[in-house]
Amino acid sequence: MFNRLWSPRIGIAFACVFALVGIGRADPGQAQVYKCKDARGSVLYADYPCPAGERIDIELGATDPGAQVRLSRARAELDRAALIRKTEEQRAAAQLAEREAFRRATEVSRQIHIRYTDRKYKRVVALLDPHYDELWVGGKASYKLGAIIQDGGELIIFAPHLTKLSETHGALIEKYGYAPLESVRDMLGVSEELRENLCIAAHLAHVAYAGRTDDDGNIVPRYRITMASGLDEQTCKRVNLGYLDYRTFDYDTTDPDTFVVNHAGRDLYKVST
Repeated sequence: MFNRLWSPRIGIAFACVFALVGIGRADPGQAQVYKCKDARGSVLYADYPCPAGERIDIELGATDPGAQVRLSRARAELDRAALIRKTEEQRAAAQLAEREAFRRATEVSRQIHIRYTDRKYKRVVALLDPHYDELWVGGKASYKLGAIIQDGGELIIFAPHLTKLSETHGALIEKYGYAPLESVRDMLGVSEELRENLCIAAHLAHVAYAGRTDDDGNIVPRYRITMASGLDEQTCKRVNLGYLDYRTFDYDTTDPDTFVVNHAGRDLYKVST
């Protein structure tokens, strides 16, 4: 018939098909399958006699008219399951490739956009990148440099081109002012308005960077932020920032406790370990 050997699983399955559909026979009959062993002693099934083989007679019943339909449905279900499995495997492979691409991108970004210093400084002068024209985005100068400023130190943001806090959110920023996270959390507890504008709350805490406990047990900013910019002195005072006249401020210094950063806001600075 097929003149080949089958493993036990395939042979039994094939025998079951014989029994189910009768191999196209309209009348009952018999089919012979031979149980054999290969050179390694493994059991195989064949449709022809083999040395020392055991013949197994399979009684074939009458053809079931619905068997072909059921087999077709089962085949379709198997095909559908195989397609789903293939789709899931392809999706998993794509996700793995995306994660790998992201990992490589972060490694490139780490090498390009993270800079290191060997210590913290008492004063950092941030020469704000020109394309940050409001503190809503220029605040990056604080939270990208905060890690290299000593506790009780000062960040001076030099930005003559920066003339507003935020075109969109300026009123709320002036109302609440910049403050450490602990203080902003307290404000959220009593202000529904601030809870409805969480992006403002996040901005206030991010720019203030972090808090510390002073000698009196009060939460205060970890370092002072002073603006040498187009913002007027009163605006700076309302939002808890210091003020310097940028026209008279000289940031060119050889003071070893002062660190000057060009294009501040672009790169993240950290102390090397």
